[in-house]
Amino acid sequence: MQFAIFLSLLPFGFSAPNPSASAPTIFPLLRPTPNAPVPSSLPSSLKARSAPRPGDMPPLEVPAPTWTAAASTPLMTTSMKATIQNSCGYELWVASVQKENGPMTEIHRISPGQTYQETLRPIIDETSCKWNTGTTQEVWYDISLIDCVDKNNVENLTMCAGHESGLQAAVGTQDDGSRTCRTFTCAPGEFCQYDAYLYEENLNRPWSPNIKCPAEKGVIFEFCRNLRP
Repeated sequence: MQFAIFLSLLPFGFSAPNPSASAPTIFPLLRPTPNAPVPSSLPSSLKARSAPRPGDMPPLEVPAPTWTAAASTPLMTTSMKATIQNSCGYELWVASVQKENGPMTEIHRISPGQTYQETLRPIIDETSCKWNTGTTQEVWYDISLIDCVDKNNVENLTMCAGHESGLQAAVGTQDDGSRTCRTFTCAPGEFCQYDAYLYEENLNRPWSPNIKCPAEKGVIFEFCRNLRP
């Protein structure tokens, strides 16, 4: 069975991939706005992305991100769970969405330094990915900044939560050198077009910044990576 998790930064709130439903899609929010209302639904601009394809990765070496600080506290994943780590100095709000424009789960607040978890869910119909049952359980994961980029200047990501201090998404225990699955990263202020979706349908490029890995390893998304102690 396969699962899919997409971290997509949205305006006015933070949604996250849905780790426990049929087609888990977690959507986090944009940079916090003073007195901004808590979102009650997904923005109409959210569009389904093409189903990921095995091996759809850039046919080139992508430079490793330059982190300005080496976090001493490792990130830990939980088998069959999706985790969101808020390493920022402000709150994030998260809600799981079963499918595009589908109902959200209860909106959760993630305080600075805290995490949020949900169980991975198998993909269902009318989602941005397709799935088949099999002898293995795998999870697709990626980062999408499409909904928080400046529509007049795609290189302006200042409205994307956590981007100012770095973002990352990975499977398995972090920072211990034992990962075999790719980690998607956006260093602070980086225009990370090879590690995140910044354009609709990724401009129909022959590769996409997503990948699948064993779901038993668990998947984790971190905001403000450079601020983790």
